[in-house]
Amino acid sequence: MENSFKSEQIKKQLLGRRISRDSLDQQLYQFNKDNIMVELRRPVVIGDGIVRLDTNDENKFIETYNSAINLLEAAKFVPASGAASRMFKELLTEYSEVENRKIPDLNQFEYSQKLAQNLDRLAFYDELKSICDSMDIKKLLESLLFEPGLNYSNLPKGLIKFHKYKDSSRTAFEEHLVEAREYLGDESGNCNIDFTVPSEYKTDIEEYLEEKLFDYQKDHIKFNLSYSVQNPATDTIAVDMNNNPVKNERGELIFRPAGHGALIENLNAIDSDIIFIKNIDNVTTEKYLHDTVKYKKVLGGYLISIKNQINEILLELESVNKDKLKRIKQFCTDKLEIEIKEETGTEWLMQILNRPVRVCGVVMNQGEPGGGPFWVNKDGLITKQIVESVQVDMTSNKQKEIWNSSTHFNPVDIVCSVRDYKGEKFDLNNFVDHDACIITKKSIDGKEIKALELPGLWNGAMADWITLFIEVPLITFNPVKTVFDLLREEHQN
Repeated sequence: MENSFKSEQIKKQLLGRRISRDSLDQQLYQFNKDNIMVELRRPVVIGDGIVRLDTNDENKFIETYNSAINLLEAAKFVPASGAASRMFKELLTEYSEVENRKIPDLNQFEYSQKLAQNLDRLAFYDELKSICDSMDIKKLLESLLFEPGLNYSNLPKGLIKFHKYKDSSRTAFEEHLVEAREYLGDESGNCNIDFTVPSEYKTDIEEYLEEKLFDYQKDHIKFNLSYSVQNPATDTIAVDMNNNPVKNERGELIFRPAGHGALIENLNAIDSDIIFIKNIDNVTTEKYLHDTVKYKKVLGGYLISIKNQINEILLELESVNKDKLKRIKQFCTDKLEIEIKEETGTEWLMQILNRPVRVCGVVMNQGEPGGGPFWVNKDGLITKQIVESVQVDMTSNKQKEIWNSSTHFNPVDIVCSVRDYKGEKFDLNNFVDHDACIITKKSIDGKEIKALELPGLWNGAMADWITLFIEVPLITFNPVKTVFDLLREEHQN
């Protein structure tokens, strides 16, 4: 194994990727440890980790947000590097079957038939019709999925037309602009958004949005858009079943993208006081935008309120008496739900409070795939975490029972505070649980290999943050996982 990294060819490869030997050693260490499962204690529920606000509280936090936004630097962070291929998975499968039939019948293909029957309800209908005015199933699928047609199966999801309006259609990127201007703009009109995008489409996306900005910079709003790509230095090596690095036919190490957990580097680079995080496909039409904007402000106001209290306490801890210490411990227990022991002193309190803070909106679990909020045991400390099913030992009846008893779901509706009480920016890499990585089995050229995904962005990458959960209504969660989700009411006008 040692010799795998010694050749000049490998050294040059690592230098080009800016990957250190220490990073490789850490990855090999994780492969040898295999997956470390999370120990669930109980689901986070209303009254035990999830706060359900009444109307008065919601209005109070909206007012807090509106008052503070002009004093803070705010930004929106949108992971948008994923391709749209999963949106069209069923249609791609059926296309491969269509190709093998001499005279394909539309009625034999469930999803293609559904597409044809609902085509005029989809935002890309006019564009598709202009290049394919035929109901021939093969031509229809080719025109939608591949070049020289719309090529939707290969484009980034953000460039897919999601919503139809009276005189235009909007992509997911455009809907994020419309949403952000309603709550992000300060009194000077600055609206800061960072999109993480695939490197091969970065220029195309920049040019596309540059053309669209004029349509959406209404009133005094000015968009400040930035585009980041997943750092190739966060890619991870592939190993064989004996945990030895795998090489290609040129003798180079094989690297793979390490999942959205690698985006903690991108988030870390944003120089703002508070940062909203939302996935590229979770948007709705303007018809339903009011609720989305309202609860963005509720979450933001709650974060600002809690963060102000934490900052005051941290200043007090610099010179604290016994009475103040008792009150501070009570705040940690009641508001932050952090386990505090009687003998806990000021040094530990300073350490436990001076961390990044995230407020996560959660919705009632409707069976959507993804993670949920749980109380987790880590090194003897019980904390609130967002957990994915792959992190849980489902062979354990007890763990499976806890997982199945979860009442709420994580829709990736998060607002973060990333500065300490003195206004200095945290290095977010210091708050990652590196043991929360995921090892999966893949195949390369018919050979079974292991791949390593870094701790997920809102899972292990934020495991050591202060985490708070607020219930938000289901109408604020409108993901588009397949093209047929665009037929839901929330995506129709």
